[in-house]
Amino acid sequence: MSTLNDDIADDDTFVAKATNPARRSAEIATITKHRKIRYWFLIVVTVVFIIFGADSMNWRQTLPFLICLGWVNYLMIVSDLRLLRIIDRIQKDDKPVA
Repeated sequence: MSTLNDDIADDDTFVAKATNPARRSAEIATITKHRKIRYWFLIVVTVVFIIFGADSMNWRQTLPFLICLGWVNYLMIVSDLRLLRIIDRIQKDDKPVA
């Protein structure tokens, strides 16, 4: 179970990564890689579920719920990636041109 202190620690970690340009670039690369892997995994699982149908599986009630949770988690990853890219773009634009 996630507690408020865990959420605050996660937020502090994210802020530390977002404010440090080197860590931010590394985090963007890592999140991009994880996003691609998770996306294709979710596509395969969703398609398999649609093709074989919910009736032929013992998990017919649990699997759609797990698939939905996976997609929600994927969207959270995409959101973090967009935020880091926006911060990166803003900080690059703020640097004075010599």
